[in-house]
Amino acid sequence: MNIRYKIQSRFHKWSEVLEDPVWYWGLRIAIAVTVPLLFGELTGRHEAAIWIAIAAESTALIELKGDAIQRIRILFGSVCLNVLFAILGGLIGGIWWLAVFFMFGVGFLSGLFKNLGEKGAALALSVYVSAIINVAFPITSSESLAARTQLFLIGGAWAALVNIVAVLFIKEGSPFRRSIEAIWDKVALLAQVSGKGWDNKSKRESLRTLYLTEKSLRDAINSSLSFFETTVDKVKDNGSKLYTLTQSRKVAVLVGLHVIQLTEYVDQLDKQSIPFRTRLKIFSLFRIVEQLSERMGHFIAHLKEEEQLVIRVKIERLSKVLQMIRLDAADNEYMSRHVSEIDIIINRIIRLFLKALDLHSKHREKISIRSYTFIETINILHPRYLWTNIKTLLRNDSLTVRYALRVGISAMIGYLLQYFIFRDHGYWIPLTAIIVSQPFVNATLKKGLQRSLGTMIGVLVSSLLLFIPFPTIAQFGLILISSLFLVYFLKTRYAMATFFITMLLVAMLYVESGFDMSLMLGRILFTAIGCVIAILAGFLFFPTYDKKLLPKFLAEAVEANFRYFKETFYNNNTDQSLWTTFKRDAEVKNSNAFDSVNRYIQETIVRRKKGFASSYYLIVHNIRITRELNAYHTDNEFNDELMPAHNKDLFYQLLYEIDDLFRDILRLGRMKGNKFIRDNMIEDYPVNGLKNLTPSEHQVIHLLKISNELRAIRSSLSTDTAALQSLQAKGDAAATDTDHTKNEPNEEIAT
Repeated sequence: MNIRYKIQSRFHKWSEVLEDPVWYWGLRIAIAVTVPLLFGELTGRHEAAIWIAIAAESTALIELKGDAIQRIRILFGSVCLNVLFAILGGLIGGIWWLAVFFMFGVGFLSGLFKNLGEKGAALALSVYVSAIINVAFPITSSESLAARTQLFLIGGAWAALVNIVAVLFIKEGSPFRRSIEAIWDKVALLAQVSGKGWDNKSKRESLRTLYLTEKSLRDAINSSLSFFETTVDKVKDNGSKLYTLTQSRKVAVLVGLHVIQLTEYVDQLDKQSIPFRTRLKIFSLFRIVEQLSERMGHFIAHLKEEEQLVIRVKIERLSKVLQMIRLDAADNEYMSRHVSEIDIIINRIIRLFLKALDLHSKHREKISIRSYTFIETINILHPRYLWTNIKTLLRNDSLTVRYALRVGISAMIGYLLQYFIFRDHGYWIPLTAIIVSQPFVNATLKKGLQRSLGTMIGVLVSSLLLFIPFPTIAQFGLILISSLFLVYFLKTRYAMATFFITMLLVAMLYVESGFDMSLMLGRILFTAIGCVIAILAGFLFFPTYDKKLLPKFLAEAVEANFRYFKETFYNNNTDQSLWTTFKRDAEVKNSNAFDSVNRYIQETIVRRKKGFASSYYLIVHNIRITRELNAYHTDNEFNDELMPAHNKDLFYQLLYEIDDLFRDILRLGRMKGNKFIRDNMIEDYPVNGLKNLTPSEHQVIHLLKISNELRAIRSSLSTDTAALQSLQAKGDAAATDTDHTKNEPNEEIAT
């Protein structure tokens, strides 16, 4: 029976993998690139086919997210950038000193595209691939200019056509539902990680692993919001499809928050006081929530009615396991004191799963080609969208600007080596330098080595395959295989993705009439040089060390939590339905600080200072504060028993106490020398008082936990500040003694 279950489970997982949209994306890349090359093979126009394929590949590599309108916009932008930088690169390539500045601009602009998020990375590819290849093969006449422009227009239009055909025939809500499926998948992963250790077989995961899993859930939520910005509180028509989708996303987020609450609560329990049979049932709770989340994500993505029955059966099973835990608690004094909290959380999760099922049983969707009106269609390329993206691209972010400068310098140095030393095929040097560059020093070294390894192995393998007696067949095979697998590994194993994208580029740039071992070795050498340039540039030019950035990220994290608290409880006419905005801001700031702490610990270029542990614990406490504020708001989503009115004085006393604790922490941070803490955060008092709220008992408990976490932070900072002041006092005393010694006459001289 177990073997049969394992086979069915493995088959189900593989079927889900094969249904992943990334395979269709890879297939679109293969079609966009292979068809022009086949055309060149059949007609004998190999060079023209290669240029068309390069233009098509730059556009096809863009991952299409968002609705149909957003996808068409990004395709149009990619085609325009391809043609523009192909023309500029071809014209400037013949003037080497001008090409040096042009390559710096290409690298700098590619770095700035980071401001646009996920779609920016894809558009950057359109810029630097077209520019670098065309600089290496400059335009020499007006006829070749017209021909090159025509070929890039054909290639871009062909790739856009392949993608648009796929876009127009997807269901109108499919992209939104796919983003919700990604959230459910991360909820399932969080439940899986949280349940480890309760079955006495698996090892309990570390706090860092739990937080990284929680961070992946937030990344999935933020990715969905970046493409589908409308939230449920902004939708006026409760019966519309948009309301259904936004409400469905909200349900997935709430389930994730309750899984985090359940994890936090059971982690505080004494396992030795809980019978083994009860521990197994707690493990079963996490396991069933994991399975339910996986099934729910699959149901929302595909809307298969047969999935509903499976989900309802698992919901019933979850309810039965909870009932068995209640029965166990009746015979165990320790569990009897804690079962009520588990009961509340699981019952809420059950209600949320049932609501998610009901939401998607009401609407049928049209295909995209039929879902947009004429006015919506003609507004696809409205200039305001271009202006918005330009403003975002040029946003003044010092970290991104420093990164862009490093990329520009790397590209410029790579081009100088290409022009003066490696004229033949030296374009691999600036191309690799741009690909390998990373925003942070340690990340540049670590990920640069991964990319270097993947790139070099990719060059070696693909070059060997092209060295066989049938290079044309190998070329088409490389394009097909690389297109499929590079997108699959792009977000899971970056070294593997780099390996396949390098093989694709090698096959794409196979413009030589012959192929020999010296060319293969040359490509490996150029790749290695490009990697070295990128890594050295990361250390030498505008390096970004977390030693200096960590205080800024810590200050932003604490301030974001304080702002979250203020907007929740200050009487400043803030709409309570907007709490998710402040939640996301606090979580992003916590994530930045957590990543900075980890990078600082791993930095090898400078001697690691002692005391980083205090920063680590500060951010851990801050993360818990955000969780408790989230839990306070999720309680508002459910009509729990309200607190008696005569106890509200205690509630408001607690709020003022938390407010004072936040200010004390910010003041202590300033005393320790953190100049990034702003004065207005400390001096902004609740002049209009606090909101008139009636909390539940659980909400008061959440506030008590926030108070405890803040006290822990204040205690740690007070100890560090006292030690710092003591050292300063000793230093001042030593300096005073030294001054006295200098003023005293030397006895020997006096004698």
